[in-house]
Amino acid sequence: YFTFWLFYQLFYYLKNKFINLGKFLFLLFTAITWYFGIVYFNSDIVFTATNVIAHGVPYIALIWVYVWKSGDSDYFLDLVEDTGAYLDRLLEYSDQYAIDSTAITTPLKFETVINGKIVEEKIEFRSHIIASLHLTDNAVCIRKALSTTKQIADCEGARVMLADGKIKDVTIHGDRGYDIERVYQACYENNIKPNIRPRDYNIISYESKRLLGITEYNDASRKRYRGIIETIFGGLTNAGLLITRLKKDAKILAYGAIILIRHNLLSIVRNMH
Repeated sequence: YFTFWLFYQLFYYLKNKFINLGKFLFLLFTAITWYFGIVYFNSDIVFTATNVIAHGVPYIALIWVYVWKSGDSDYFLDLVEDTGAYLDRLLEYSDQYAIDSTAITTPLKFETVINGKIVEEKIEFRSHIIASLHLTDNAVCIRKALSTTKQIADCEGARVMLADGKIKDVTIHGDRGYDIERVYQACYENNIKPNIRPRDYNIISYESKRLLGITEYNDASRKRYRGIIETIFGGLTNAGLLITRLKKDAKILAYGAIILIRHNLLSIVRNMH
């Protein structure tokens, strides 16, 4: 049938001096990828390379363009979780997690008054993550992400990411920015052991979850695991990827999620066997 179709297309072209190139290439490429991926090689890897990637990537690209124009950052944040869940299944199990955030610098500026003087300041956004740490595989897997304005504190970002209860039964390492009662409460509600570096201020109540958290704090463990997560934001900063020229808030928030998807996808490729 395929050979007949090729001869028909040749005959049609010779007779009419015209061919629908887009339709012809689409059907030809589809036939080739199906034949070599399924029939000739009969291999899952070849099928994935010639069929799933060839057809899936263009569709995903179209979806991304549509969502990018609409400025829906939640779509990309869901993709961070999906790619993170897949990557986590490829790696050796780890119950060691870390939480962190970084600023996204933009060209946007605003004027404010400080000590009676007009000062020009940059408008910044923040990218928050919770990641699992896999020392054996030398990998960091981003499991939760949140893109916000700079006004959202690290501790509030952590509370929001933990609120849905998808992360449970692990240890989370964090710096002093997360040493707030609401973070400890969110952790213990999900059977998470918080290993957060405490700050110097008094406990308000002896029923405080923070009191329990700092009592169990292990500084050596935090130092061992906490710095690993810097490979995400540190690497991106070195590449200049957290500095954007985008000016619309919605697109900047979506951009903050896209660079995290990039990390998970590259890690998936490195760890596929």
